Amino acid sequence: MIKKFAIPFLIVLGMAAVALATPGSGVVSNVILATGTTLDALSEEVFVDGNVDGDDNAQHGNHWQVKLATSGVSNFYVQDSTIAPGGYSGWHTHPGVLLVTVAAGSVDWYDANCGLHHYNTGDSFTENNEPHDVVNSGIENARLLGAYITKQGAARRAESDAPACAVALGLP
Repeated sequence: MIKKFAIPFLIVLGMAAVALATPGSGVVSNVILATGTTLDALSEEVFVDGNVDGDDNAQHGNHWQVKLATSGVSNFYVQDSTIAPGGYSGWHTHPGVLLVTVAAGSVDWYDANCGLHHYNTGDSFTENNEPHDVVNSGIENARLLGAYITKQGAARRAESDAPACAVALGLP
């Protein structure tokens, strides 16, 4: 049983947590195009060795591999987002994997250590449960197309506090 004095403490604690989060700004649109749920856990493994699209580099050890396994049912989402120049996603995480392609413009992607990764139209990257922030430092809208795989019932996104390095560098 929660004592009466604990309730105001929990409310203040919750307000402080919200105050530390870094919400996004300048998001022009954010549309979920499709959603779906798997019937069972996922277990996929693909290994391609040698001749890929007519490129015979088998003798050079040319291979590509991907593994995807979940321990339960998963949700899939397909998202179309546009961020205006100067806009940003805010620091956040994902409870799964997000595959992103920059469909137009460019973005600066900051990891939890404030490492900068710059992506242009046609570039792709992944996001996960480590804190990160996406910033449109360009002069045109940046359009991002993403596909999520998350645990069934989990939110696609969780707000996160800006790391100390972001504050020191003046990152949004």
